[in-house]
Amino acid sequence: SLPEGSKMAKGGGSAGVLVLILVTLLINIQVEGRSYDVGWGFVSYKKLSATKFKRGDSLVFNYPRSVHDVVQVGGLKDYTNCVVSKGARKNKSGHDKITLR
Repeated sequence: SLPEGSKMAKGGGSAGVLVLILVTLLINIQVEGRSYDVGWGFVSYKKLSATKFKRGDSLVFNYPRSVHDVVQVGGLKDYTNCVVSKGARKNKSGHDKITLR
């Protein structure tokens, strides 16, 4: 038979494990990013340009795939100057989801 204090410590350990599991779940929920639908026009661009994106957020591009595609560029300067690096990822599905890293 264990001393009374040992039984209490054992029960407290179960509560500690439960708290650890809950904290882990909450952290995982917070880490998961938001999803933003990106339209195909100026109004959509203007609305999203004021958004502060975070790591883990996703941009969802919906467009007619027979006419357009989505290419990932190196930054604002490349985007502004329409510079596409050799080997840049090109998305052509018409419904592309890109997760920010």
